[in-house]
Amino acid sequence: TTVSGIFPLYPYLAAVDLAVTSVGYNAAHEFTASGVPTILVPANNVTDDQRARAHAMQDAGIGIVVEADRPEALQETVERLLDDENERAAMELAARQYTATWTDGAAEAAELITTA
Repeated sequence: TTVSGIFPLYPYLAAVDLAVTSVGYNAAHEFTASGVPTILVPANNVTDDQRARAHAMQDAGIGIVVEADRPEALQETVERLLDDENERAAMELAARQYTATWTDGAAEAAELITTA
C-alpha cells in the first residue's frame, strides 16, 4: 500500500511491517522512533543531505539504503526483508536501542539559554 500526504505518519506506523521511504528529517525520525524496518531511498536534494542521513541510519542497523536508480535492488531488498522476520526484528531492535539514547533537546536548549 502506498501512503502519501499524511503528516505526521507516526500514529499509523504500528500497523506497518516494512517501509520504503525517502529520508527527509521528519520521516527519518518517525520511522526510527516507531521501530519500523525501513528501506531508505535518499532523494537528491541540495537543501537536505538525505544520503548522509540514510547511511548513518544504515550504519546504526536501523535501515537499508537503496539508491533510487536501482529498482532491481529495491525489489530484491523488499522481497528479502518480507521473507526474513529475523532481519526485520533486528532492525526494529536497533531502532529501539538507538532512540533510547535520545535526549530532550528542549531542556538542553533551555539550560544553555538560562546559563548564558
